[in-house]
Amino acid sequence: MASDGPSARSGLTPIRSSDGLSPVKVPREADLSWQVWNRESESMRHHYEDIIRRKDDEFRKLKQNFDFLKDEAQQQQSKLKNQEQILAAEKRRSLSPKPGSIPSSSEVELKSKVNSLVVLLKEKEAEVNQLKQENALLDQNLRENNQELQQTLDDHQAELDLLKQQAASHRAENVDREQLTDEIRRLSSQVTDLKAKVSSKEQRQFSVAVLEEELARYRKHASELEGAKLRIKELELDNMKLEARLNSPRPATNNDGTYLELLAVKDKYDELSIEFKGLLDKCQWLEDQGLELAGQVEAAEAKVSAMRDERDEAQRQTQLRQTEIDFLRNQINSGSDNGDYIKRLEAQVEELRRTTQQQQPLQPPTSQSPSSSPSVKRMRVENDVYKKLRQQNTEYAVQVKRLDQAKQQLEGQVKRLEQIISQQKDVRVLQLRANPLTTDQFIKQEQIDALREENRALRDENWHQRDVVPKATYDALQQEMSVVRSRVDSVGKRNLRLKEQYQKMTTKVTAAIIRYFGYEFRFVEDPTNPLQVTSKLKLQSKHYQGSGYLIIDIDTQELEVHGPPEFKSLCTSVAEQWVDPQNKPTLLLAALSLKLFSSSNSDRAA
Repeated sequence: MASDGPSARSGLTPIRSSDGLSPVKVPREADLSWQVWNRESESMRHHYEDIIRRKDDEFRKLKQNFDFLKDEAQQQQSKLKNQEQILAAEKRRSLSPKPGSIPSSSEVELKSKVNSLVVLLKEKEAEVNQLKQENALLDQNLRENNQELQQTLDDHQAELDLLKQQAASHRAENVDREQLTDEIRRLSSQVTDLKAKVSSKEQRQFSVAVLEEELARYRKHASELEGAKLRIKELELDNMKLEARLNSPRPATNNDGTYLELLAVKDKYDELSIEFKGLLDKCQWLEDQGLELAGQVEAAEAKVSAMRDERDEAQRQTQLRQTEIDFLRNQINSGSDNGDYIKRLEAQVEELRRTTQQQQPLQPPTSQSPSSSPSVKRMRVENDVYKKLRQQNTEYAVQVKRLDQAKQQLEGQVKRLEQIISQQKDVRVLQLRANPLTTDQFIKQEQIDALREENRALRDENWHQRDVVPKATYDALQQEMSVVRSRVDSVGKRNLRLKEQYQKMTTKVTAAIIRYFGYEFRFVEDPTNPLQVTSKLKLQSKHYQGSGYLIIDIDTQELEVHGPPEFKSLCTSVAEQWVDPQNKPTLLLAALSLKLFSSSNSDRAA
């Protein structure tokens, strides 16, 4: 009969590692705990060595005693053999005839001597028998002592083997603790790397914001250049109109004043054309510079998007590190007590992950189109326009230098991130190779691929044979398939009816058993497959209002008790009284029902 009580675990106190997140320095508390554990292991090793030494001394003494008793028994056996030989010689000497004739007068004396010798022989034989009995007893005692000594020796040898196993397990625990300490330090270094990545991402976001501001200024200048282009086109249109007027034939009524005015306008137009051509060239140059800067900005935006992808990859790597930390925490909890350090490590990793998630990249501001139409007023003189364009050119050159510096910084950060990501990928590949779940998934994927290839080969093989099947055969197969489907439908309906009847009968039987036997029973479901049941039967008495119940395993013939301690003690006492080891009919359930009924009545009365 088994109960589900908690099992006690024995062993040494595990190392409590309390080092922080620094990948280089180990805190003083970890050194102190490690020194304490070393002292405890050293004292325990000396204690075990003293025990082994004492056991060896006891075994040596027992072996010496056994050798002494064995020599003494051999001496007693040799003495007994010598005594038997002496008695046999005396008997032969007394019975052998002497030379010469014996006078008749001494026959009586000779007979008396013979009789005395016979009596003496009988006494000696009695002594010999007694010595044989003593020897047998001594031999039996020696055998018993030998068996006891051998049993003691076996016990000591078993204790010695157990001590050796404990020492080996302690050494293995030391190795595991060292490995866990190294793993914790590695995770601390990874957390430090993640902090560095977060700081670099913050700097990158700041540089991205600066680039977006400069891009907005470039777009504003581009809109101004578009307005200047529109003004130039309008002036060219006016120029064409004036040229058409000048090239037209003069009217018959020649108005010299108007003609001179047109000539003056044409000269002024030529000057303005030269000025506008210079401005057009400068605008074209500024436009080229703007396009080049726009290309650089687009490249920077592409770099920024790549860095965002890398940041997402770093977040995924952080999640993977979190999963790995959970896995290591489970291992550490099962082998040693490093829970405090792991909790602090998880808290910092969670904080880093939240910080990474909160730092979303800034969206570039949308450029607002100019609300007002381009100005159609007359531009200023050449000097002011030239100064303004030169100032803008200088600003553009400064901005280009800034963009080049930012580009170089971003390229360096991208290279560092690529190195870190490649290292993380290598570590991830090693972890995936060492993970048994991943290996199982790879095996399953290979099996699925092999089955797909086999299915595709069979489909291709049978594809050419489809036209060979005659139509009559196909119709016959369809007819058989319809018949089989009708049979399957009828069998399915019959199964449904049988299931309904089975459920009704099961409900009736369960109600009858609960009513007349006082127990509600059901089979325990399989935890791995809820659609199947195990061979365990759960019994719960209706006379007991608590959470206690019995489980009977039909295969192993075992009874398990689940519930509070008083219910377990009651079931144990009843089982010891009524369960018969010779498979005779018992009254276990009836006795338990009476006990529970009486206890419930007493509780109600109280």
